[in-house]
Amino acid sequence: MDKKLIVYLVVAISFLLAGSLGVYYGYKEYKKSKENSDYTTAGDSVDIILHYVDWCPYSTEARKTWEFVKEDQKKHDNLVTNSGKTIYMKEVDCTNQTEDNSSKMNGKDIDAYPTIYADNFEDPQLELTSKCTAKELTSFIEEVKRTN
Repeated sequence: MDKKLIVYLVVAISFLLAGSLGVYYGYKEYKKSKENSDYTTAGDSVDIILHYVDWCPYSTEARKTWEFVKEDQKKHDNLVTNSGKTIYMKEVDCTNQTEDNSSKMNGKDIDAYPTIYADNFEDPQLELTSKCTAKELTSFIEEVKRTN
């Protein structure tokens, strides 16, 4: 065989191998980024997440307030930050969780209910530290809009 042909074949095989490895590792990273898709979204959004349990009277009241504020925000198309990120309001039912299957927010165990966090997956998350009233939750959402 001609030396030029052998060199061309080696170069072509090298490119195919490099391309295959690139596709493999790219897909592997893509799959990893989608593993926690129930509670995470892309960097162009913010999740506000209510962690609650059914047996807690504070959680029951917080869920009523949550639904009221959530519907009010949706009705006024008000779930967008000042920078244009979409805000998703999500709920996590922690009623049947055990120590082995506990709810976590960026590695921190959720052990008090109700707990509300806002997370943009870039900065440290914000926590609503006051009682979950319509006024406080609306103020919290407004803070999320300003800071994201």
